[in-house]
Amino acid sequence: LHIQEVASLTLAEGGLIVADALIADGFDQYTVISAPAGPARLVVAFNPAEDGRPSKAMLVFSAAPVVCGHDVATVGIDTGLAGFFDRPTLVAMTRDAAALGPGKDLYNDWFHGLIGQTPVVAGLVALPSGGAVPMVSSGWGDGGYPVATLNGAGGEVLAVYVDFMGRNADGDWLLPAPCTSA
Repeated sequence: LHIQEVASLTLAEGGLIVADALIADGFDQYTVISAPAGPARLVVAFNPAEDGRPSKAMLVFSAAPVVCGHDVATVGIDTGLAGFFDRPTLVAMTRDAAALGPGKDLYNDWFHGLIGQTPVVAGLVALPSGGAVPMVSSGWGDGGYPVATLNGAGGEVLAVYVDFMGRNADGDWLLPAPCTSA
């Protein structure tokens, strides 16, 4: 895999959700993942054997060693794109979609002009109001993909990880070793 930091951002307090980037709506309709507020790096592992598609994506909060993780959610993808959202980013996206007016939608009337012809999306994608959404193409396209936290020795969340392609010979997703504590 080719691992690359594709963006830096600042996460607001209140956790985050991982959702389909183009149809995400109310924050409380998804699993809210506990994550530290503050600086984060969007890191993507591209798979050269799969035409450079994203195999994994993660928001990284710390460089401390990972010792375990928690399988916290499954992200359902219907548009081929996953997004990492804190509450203010999702509110801004929803507000921007409504501001486009009747008969308009955020994909066709905004995002398509930015990413419609991009074979692999990985980075911050601008919103009409000036904000941006951390957005990544889901490696194998539509489907359900596991979301896990990567935790340090003290249980702290070091990263939130989505696996789009990692399966072993038995078809099991490649997830971190489970943490023994809650």
